[in-house]
Amino acid sequence: MMEQERRTLTIIWLALMGGVAMYTAIAFILTTQVLTDPPLDAGLIPLVGLAVIAPLTLSFVLRRVLVDRIPPGADDAARVGGYRLAVLVSLAIAEGAGLLLVTAAMMGGTTLWVLAGGVGSVLVMAMQRPDLSQVLPGA
Repeated sequence: MMEQERRTLTIIWLALMGGVAMYTAIAFILTTQVLTDPPLDAGLIPLVGLAVIAPLTLSFVLRRVLVDRIPPGADDAARVGGYRLAVLVSLAIAEGAGLLLVTAAMMGGTTLWVLAGGVGSVLVMAMQRPDLSQVLPGA
């Protein structure tokens, strides 16, 4: 069961990072090739970039808090379930923050910020690779 859970979390982790990477590539192409008159003022994009730092940071903190809230005496299934929740919530927050910045940057026509949002989100998710040994020693 633990090997299957490890595989499932790894697949979800890779899929979320891959989705952000693909969306970033599409947004980059649209920004450079298609959008000639962006509907959003490019001057607002750095503010969105700063605002995205909070949820990216929150994704690390919330994951740690959720893992720490798993009762010490819980059985393995409960520990894995709590860890799964922590991983999914933290990765979803990091994904959402990156997609927000990529979309805003695309609407503002700023390719540098498109890349910053996508790469930043993927890097934050890469640093949060699921590791069951955090809740199951020897896993």
